[in-house]
Amino acid sequence: MTAAAAEVVAPAFQVVGGDPTDAELAALAVVISSLRRERGQLAAPENPRISGGWKSYWHIVRGPLFPGSNSWRATLRR
Repeated sequence: MTAAAAEVVAPAFQVVGGDPTDAELAALAVVISSLRRERGQLAAPENPRISGGWKSYWHIVRGPLFPGSNSWRATLRR
């Protein structure tokens, strides 16, 4: 075997349920390979899951801070 032939390639998909026929698996393989050719690679999710802590949901959606000496009152009145 040459070095190129020994390279391990990860599977494009994995069947986790059901009992697909060989024709269905072949059709899925064709669709996935055509999408990969169009894009160059499969795209990463656009909105990755945000973890807790400083990146939590509540820190992202909180309202803007108001400047001024009594700004905390304006924040509570919204």
